[in-house]
Amino acid sequence: MRTIRLLATASILACSPVRTALSPSTATPCTTPTTACEQWITFGSGPARSMTYSTFPLDSRNPAVTRALIMVHGANRNADHYFETATAAGFLAGALENTIIVAPRFTAGRDTAIANEVMWPEGRNSWRAGGMSPSSPTLSSFDFIDDIVRKLADKKIFPNLAKIVIAGHSAGGQLATRYEMANKVHGTPGVSISYVVANPSSYAWPVVMRPLPTGDADPATADKESLGPNGEKIHTTFTYGPFRGRPVCAFR
Repeated sequence: MRTIRLLATASILACSPVRTALSPSTATPCTTPTTACEQWITFGSGPARSMTYSTFPLDSRNPAVTRALIMVHGANRNADHYFETATAAGFLAGALENTIIVAPRFTAGRDTAIANEVMWPEGRNSWRAGGMSPSSPTLSSFDFIDDIVRKLADKKIFPNLAKIVIAGHSAGGQLATRYEMANKVHGTPGVSISYVVANPSSYAWPVVMRPLPTGDADPATADKESLGPNGEKIHTTFTYGPFRGRPVCAFR
């Protein structure tokens, strides 16, 4: 799985159009998930903050950077592992010098938080769904990504950055698909933002009409429908109707 994710990320970076930077950067990319690569995002006037690993500082001018990859971890919240994988992919794509790679950490559950570090929620309205922080109730997990995007789009710091990719795997994929619909920064001038959603256990369904648990969609018999000529399962007898349950996403 790690190899597949690494190659997929490398293909994202290799295929993204790059604008040549006006001048080279003197900074060397930081590629290990250690204190040296930590960057802290302070919300508002503080002291609430969250940590992300980053290959370059988020507050030092860097004209060599032309694009950014924000890589969101899965349910294990192992941002260090995802940073390692993403930077390895950046190396394979020959993109470490002109791409800033950012791997945010959503501290939650039984994780140990550092002083003033925001704790993010688990459960139904979790961090992967834009949930509000139990330790800082005015902040949602989407606010964290919003602030990272704003820093990347700051032309005083990254004057030549034109493209931001927000990618997530598994639980991170759930965040990415929901964040795409609900973030506050998509139309930020001077940058284009795209989203890569990998292997989430669920996708956001943004309309009230959806398949009802009847026919082929009946949970009791959903695995017993007929097979197509290539062995794929065919769903043909189900109906659409209004969803009457509780919403599973905390959209802003």
